[in-house]
Amino acid sequence: MSADTVIQKIEEKAKREVSEILEEGQARAEARHKEITGEAAKKAQKILQEAKDSAARQARSTVQKAELDARIQTLNLKRKLLDEVKTNAGDAFRKMPEADWAKLYTKLVLEACMPGEVGVCVPESEAKRYQDPEFCKKNGLEGKGTLLEYWSALLTEKAGEPCGLFLTDYFADFEGGLRLCGKEYDIDLSYDALLSEVFEKNEKALADCLFETGEDAR
Repeated sequence: MSADTVIQKIEEKAKREVSEILEEGQARAEARHKEITGEAAKKAQKILQEAKDSAARQARSTVQKAELDARIQTLNLKRKLLDEVKTNAGDAFRKMPEADWAKLYTKLVLEACMPGEVGVCVPESEAKRYQDPEFCKKNGLEGKGTLLEYWSALLTEKAGEPCGLFLTDYFADFEGGLRLCGKEYDIDLSYDALLSEVFEKNEKALADCLFETGEDAR
């Protein structure tokens, strides 16, 4: 075999080996490229999904906060309107004609029906009402004498035992109405106490009238 032939064979073998090396390197490079590209795509997808989830959470949070703020404002408005109604009711209570007041409080005192000697604590501004011997006559009540004497007679008849009402030697710290002071317990019949009781019992009904639905009025 001539030297040229040997050299040619060596060159051909070298070329094949180089070609195989290049092909293998290219295959590895392509595989790695695909691997890197796939990982990058997964990371990008994950980042995108996290961004979407975060945006959705933020949007829900914003909506919920707006709904909560609106709910609080609505409740505050309802409470303000109810307070105004209560204030107006209190004003109407204080301006009640005396004859109507006498009938109302006669009913309340009889319903309380406290036995024995009972003190009647009243504001200083209303004390004369209970001491006026003509009060019953002037306000359409059937009894004679003072209002306390009239009430005492009615209570005695109802209870079947002596009942006596007398003004306490101290004045009340509320604006209107009275407090019955018994030996064992007191009964608050002041204007504020009566109005509070009415509103507590009927707040939902009042809210229904004011706002069409009483939901969340509390």
